[in-house]
Amino acid sequence: MNWNKYIDNDQLAKFDKPVDEWTDLEIRDWQIDNYNNQEGTHDGSYKCVKCKDKGDIAVPIDDDKTSYPQWGLMDCECKKKQVAANRLVNSSLGKIIKSLNMNSFKTKYDWQVKIKQKAVEYGKNPKGWFYVGGAIGRGKSHLCFATVQSLIYNGKQVEYMMWQSDVNEIKAMEMHMKQEALKLLKHAEVLYIDDLFKKSQTDADIKIAYEILNHRYNMDKPTIISSEYTLEQLETIDEAIASRIGERSRKHNIKLSKDTTKNIRKEWR
Repeated sequence: MNWNKYIDNDQLAKFDKPVDEWTDLEIRDWQIDNYNNQEGTHDGSYKCVKCKDKGDIAVPIDDDKTSYPQWGLMDCECKKKQVAANRLVNSSLGKIIKSLNMNSFKTKYDWQVKIKQKAVEYGKNPKGWFYVGGAIGRGKSHLCFATVQSLIYNGKQVEYMMWQSDVNEIKAMEMHMKQEALKLLKHAEVLYIDDLFKKSQTDADIKIAYEILNHRYNMDKPTIISSEYTLEQLETIDEAIASRIGERSRKHNIKLSKDTTKNIRKEWR
């Protein structure tokens, strides 16, 4: 194939030799550069410097089965984030998270600044678990939903479990359906359990919580949990569950006191 008509002088200068002397590897590299230099927009107003708004990037492919160098396309990070954003908007959490984000979490007091910082850190780098426990009206759910939003925008897939209603549904399921529901929660890339043990801590509740959390503990899967109970209070419900949460959330464990001056729900009165 005559490549001369496709290659400009700057590209010719890169290899410092005539096109017909290029190796298969050099031709492959030129094809990659040529694709990656193309813009997805027609007016030079692209936002992503990596893919220039095409949504994908050309990369070399190592394949021992072929006798010549190959290349292919992979999704750009900007596309992954856009897909995640679309998934968020269309999910059951879309309307909730739209208002409960990091920007709308108020930091009027020092304690709010500190807990928000922990949430921001976890949203960027979800190592271990994130636990917020304690008194009502402190913004626990807001903080967790905001963290979930950050994770989704960073390409993570998050499953949401509203403990009080979902655990009752699971308990009412037939065995094969129950196992499927638990499998989804145990294997989710990220799981958010909202209001763990709210109003009910039956033996069946504890068994389900342990099955989910013990699996995620063993697999070290990112998990976000909010509860009206501190870890010390959780120990009185089930020590095994409390110890697993405590160990995994060591760096992101938030305890909210019963100080009535911290009840942000009362500030509108």
